Amino acid sequence: MAMFLGMISFLLALALFAGALVLWHNGRQAGAGLVRVAGAVLGVGSVLTALCTVYFMFVYRVQGDFDSAYPSMMGEMMGPGMMRERGMRRMHPGMMPGTPPPADAPKAAEPKD
Repeated sequence: MAMFLGMISFLLALALFAGALVLWHNGRQAGAGLVRVAGAVLGVGSVLTALCTVYFMFVYRVQGDFDSAYPSMMGEMMGPGMMRERGMRRMHPGMMPGTPPPADAPKAAEPKD
């Protein structure tokens, strides 16, 4: 998943660079200085974005985030740390998915026929 998102970000940076080249070319032919400046700013920004994306994709690869399809923090989100989240403060630990109810919890009423 992280690799897929990194590739999307890199391809968007390449598309912006192509747009910058078009602006630069059109500004040169028409003699419009502002269009050339916009193309230059867009080109520099897209190159910096692509370099940043490549750098962080390398960092995430070294950390092992590309080894599975799911983020590594997913298990931490579903564990006991989930109780600290905003909506989970009032929830009893026995109500968490995958945990047994506490021993002192009242039993559910049996349906009567």
